[in-house]
Amino acid sequence: MRLILIAGTHTQIARRQKVLWSAAIPLIAFALLLAITSPAAPRTGGTADLAFTGQMIVLFAGIAYAAAFSDFFTARGRAGIHEVEASTPTPSLALRAARVLGTFAVIIVPSLVCMLAWGGWQSIHGQPFAVPAAIAVTVSIIAPGGLIAMSLSALLGVLLPRGFARVAAVLVWLWLVFSTPLIPLPTLNGTVLNIVGDYVAAGLFHGRPIYDPSGLLGPAPTPWLAIVSLLWQLALILALLIAGSLLADARRRR
Repeated sequence: MRLILIAGTHTQIARRQKVLWSAAIPLIAFALLLAITSPAAPRTGGTADLAFTGQMIVLFAGIAYAAAFSDFFTARGRAGIHEVEASTPTPSLALRAARVLGTFAVIIVPSLVCMLAWGGWQSIHGQPFAVPAAIAVTVSIIAPGGLIAMSLSALLGVLLPRGFARVAAVLVWLWLVFSTPLIPLPTLNGTVLNIVGDYVAAGLFHGRPIYDPSGLLGPAPTPWLAIVSLLWQLALILALLIAGSLLADARRRR
């Protein structure tokens, strides 16, 4: 019960993030428009369209998440919430999990609503499993991408002043999702390590990758490689959040 209350507190904090809502809603709306009108859209009327929509949301909503959470660890110390958590007889790992889950419960809502609406539309037009598929896309494509953007912003917010951290997080996010193997720069795109859900979309939802697989780390997508991609994203999220949390705790003890 105590953890639920702490998670609820962090949910309330996230809801008051003006930068989040002023940027996320227009970007998600733009992503939906792009998913509907883009020549690259599968236009199958099925799960491939849902997966492509989820990927568009990751690409653009991630910009808002990268900008909004540069104070994810630092602001809570200034607000005194860290002292409340420290006085709670609960393992620190559980407290951090409540912090992340409480915040994530807010940032996923607009995307989930859009995906459910899109799935409902497909259901009306003869796709009986579209709503469950929309939820699956939200969980497997949008959620990992959103958490990566959020945790990246949180880590850079500990390392840099808040304004610089926001700019740096957005720039790193843009590199992560828009860099291409065609440009002679390091990129995760075109490999199983990419974070825009290419392997999940192709391996689990019969979609087409945004970036064609290439190189040793870019074999043809399969369901098993989709799971590998998801595990990689989970490991990246945990690494970013643990690093940011430990660095913030170390600074707070100085």
